[in-house]
Amino acid sequence: MNNSVTNKNEYDNGGAIAIKGFNFQHAVAALIIICNYEKENFSIYLETKDDIEVNYSDNNFFIQAKSNRLTLNGLIKSDKHNKSILSKNLSKTSDKKHNYYKIATIEFSEQEQKKLNKKVSQHLFNNSEIYEINNETKIKLAEALIKQGFEEELLKAKLSNCYIYFTPFTKNSENSYNYLLGYMNQCKINVDNGRGKLILNELLNLIQQKAEKVINDDNEKECKQLDSTYLKSLIKTDQYLTVKDTLVQKLEEQNVVNIQNSILIKEFLLSVGIKHLALKNKIRSYIGTIDIKSDFVETIKDLLAKVINKFQRESRNLLLAIIIDLYIDDLIYNQKDF
Repeated sequence: MNNSVTNKNEYDNGGAIAIKGFNFQHAVAALIIICNYEKENFSIYLETKDDIEVNYSDNNFFIQAKSNRLTLNGLIKSDKHNKSILSKNLSKTSDKKHNYYKIATIEFSEQEQKKLNKKVSQHLFNNSEIYEINNETKIKLAEALIKQGFEEELLKAKLSNCYIYFTPFTKNSENSYNYLLGYMNQCKINVDNGRGKLILNELLNLIQQKAEKVINDDNEKECKQLDSTYLKSLIKTDQYLTVKDTLVQKLEEQNVVNIQNSILIKEFLLSVGIKHLALKNKIRSYIGTIDIKSDFVETIKDLLAKVINKFQRESRNLLLAIIIDLYIDDLIYNQKDF
């Protein structure tokens, strides 16, 4: 008998070492983010314990993203360490109430898909290509996994929460990129005038940066995290863009800015959450929560005078854009109409 699988989480940095070959994993992570970034307490970890780890509320997900064409037998094929794709996936655990295990891949053969049952699931992925393994096949997989060190009772519970997901894109980077851009539009994320590519490029860059970080224990895990608070500041929806135009127009009408400056401010607003996030966070710490009940124009003028005095090296238009962005954040947070 081989050594039993324990609940100790070993950190696999293989993806971090060979990051250039992980484009498919990046696309899967981006899709998960686009589908879930607005959920309360959502966070995603790249190449931590598994290819991707996600949690929100009482749910934790361990996802292996494999771009090669898989078979169920391939999932349990042992390597030289007597570990398989599925055993590595199922060996993970967390302190969350519900743990789910997902294999994200491109496709199975028609014969292999007969061993799966299509399942309607709203967990992580919004399209319907999610499958559970049928009972007959679970028994065969369990026999192999027990030989790889699993306890039978523990395995039964984990296989019940194990799913196969077929991605709506291929491993071709152009195909996956175009799908993600189109899907952002479906999710009411404004992609007009190049904004969609700006957001997606920054998101994929962030995913790569997080995945590249090598960690050795739980104390370093947070450096590989992207959470809902940050992601909401990066991904602005149509609601944000509509309010933005209204507010800038009002400043123009009150002669706070001229037409040329309003154009520049709108351009800055497209990238505040991407290129100027550090400055935005500093200004937020400096001014605190904005009083959205007061007159908008007077509030912005007062805040601008205060911020210009503190951040003298920054351009007036950029500072105005950041203040407006923070104002909109507080409007949306308090669900107020302008």
